[in-house]
Parts: sequence; structure tokens; C-alpha cells
Amino acid sequence: MSLLRKTRFKNLLDGNSKKITVFMLAELILITLGISIALQFDQWKEHQDKLDKEVVLLGNLQIEFEIAESVIVNAITELDSLDKSRFKLYKNCGYNQDDLTEFELVNLVATSCGIFSLKISSGVLNNAMISGKFTLLQNDILRAKLFDWEAKLKQIQYQIMLVNEQNVLFLMYSSRYLSFRDLDHLSYPEMNLQNSVLSNNPLKILNDLRFENHIGNVSYQGRQFKRMYNDELILPLKDILRMLEEEVELKTQ
Repeated sequence: MSLLRKTRFKNLLDGNSKKITVFMLAELILITLGISIALQFDQWKEHQDKLDKEVVLLGNLQIEFEIAESVIVNAITELDSLDKSRFKLYKNCGYNQDDLTEFELVNLVATSCGIFSLKISSGVLNNAMISGKFTLLQNDILRAKLFDWEAKLKQIQYQIMLVNEQNVLFLMYSSRYLSFRDLDHLSYPEMNLQNSVLSNNPLKILNDLRFENHIGNVSYQGRQFKRMYNDELILPLKDILRMLEEEVELKTQ
């Protein structure tokens, strides 16, 4: 560029207008070319920066969803276990065909009226949505699946909250047949407690129609939650994990 300017200045002194025009055009082309290269470099750098951030986000989402899958699988296993105790309790309502002892009955009631739990952390996904990083994901189908999965998770967790409220209330109702002192007497013999003089026969709860209906209801809810966990969370989650893995592999090649 400096050489062109010196040559142009020399030709200007010599009065060579044609050469001056040529050198001016050459200088203009070089300036335009330099600006174009600089702009392309900036665009490449910006694209590369976005790509790096997208890869990091994809990796973090992959880890988060792998943990979520483990939590849901454990929740399904827990519901399977609850089904057995609930069915045993439900079939003994009205008559104690298995000759349950008071202590066995109390344990079954406590288990059957227990709360549901599905503690899934969506910190990476929620932060991405709130901060605007969600737009870093270039795959429109993946973004739609992530959004749908998060919405479904919140809906199921809300249903869990409602069911847990009912179970807590019913556990309180069931305690009218129980004596905590009698429970402590059986569970902690080293305390040397005697049976409560106000104790009632816990087995009477098996003849309570409201109790029977509640146990039947929570058994149904347990089966429903297992279906929802599998169909509405696990199956879409596996699809999301597959897409995340493919995207990471594609973007890091």
C-alpha cells in the first residue's frame, strides 16, 4: 500500500494521469479486499465462538439428562416396590386374610401412604432458557423436544404435589387407629416403654371404607405415574440423549 502511494505521488508530479488512475483503482481494490477479509475473519471468529458455546451447552445438557434418566428409572423401581405393599394391604381390607400383625400393618400403612418423589434437576436447561443461551442450539427439532420435555416434567411434578397433599392428609386420618407410643414400644425396645393405655386396635383400619378406597386410589395413581414416567419422560428423554450425542459428535468433528 505504501509503495502504491509513493508511485502514485511520483506520477502525480510527472503529470501521468493514466497511471495515477490505475494506481488509485489498485489502492481502492486493496482497501476493499482488506476490509472484506477482516469482516470475513470477524464473522468466522463469531461463528466459532458460538459453536464452542453450543458444544459446551450440548455437553452439559447431555450430563444433566443422563442423571435425569437415572433418577426416573429409580423412581419407577420405587413405584414397583410400593405396588407390592399396596396390593397386599388392599387385598386385606375387609378381612385380614394374611393374618397381618399390628406391626406389619403399621409398616404397610406408612409405606402405602408415603409421598411420591421425582427430584430432577433441570438447572442447565432452565438457565439456558432464561438467559437466552437456548438459541445457541441450531437444531430446531432438538430445541422443540427439550421444550416439550421440560413442560411435561413440570406438569407431572405438579400432579405429584397434588397426590402427595392427599396422601399426607390421609396418613393423618389413618393415625386415628394408631398409637405412636405402641409403635415406639415395638420399634425401640431399648426404651422400655409400655403399651399406651389409650391404644386402639390398628387392625380396625382394615374395616374402614374410606381407608380401603384410598389404598385402591393410591395403587391406581402409582400405576398411572409409572406409565407417565415411561411414556412421557423416559422415551422422549432417550430420544433427546441420542440427538445430543449426535450433535456433539457433529459439532466437534
